[in-house]
Amino acid sequence: MNLSDPSSTGIFALFMALGLGSPKLWVTWSVIVAIIAIVLQICFAVGVHRDASRIYSRLFFVGPKVWAFTILFVGLPAVLAYWALHHSTFRAHFPS
Repeated sequence: MNLSDPSSTGIFALFMALGLGSPKLWVTWSVIVAIIAIVLQICFAVGVHRDASRIYSRLFFVGPKVWAFTILFVGLPAVLAYWALHHSTFRAHFPS
């Protein structure tokens, strides 16, 4: 091991030994995945806000803005909760 060569020590050496590529590559992919996740969260929040605005009279608990903010910050579990409460067969069907 050559200590003057930074690529032969530390995390870089571990990544290369495991065949995972360089840590810089992992950081790049992590940023790309994070951006995609953020965009998806925003899309889910906008979609739920539009749907909740459309079915406003049949909403449970809170209004469209609260559902949208909840989905924006909580993510997929909140989307599943919204779907279960408003669109699934788990929900009791009330006349409109």
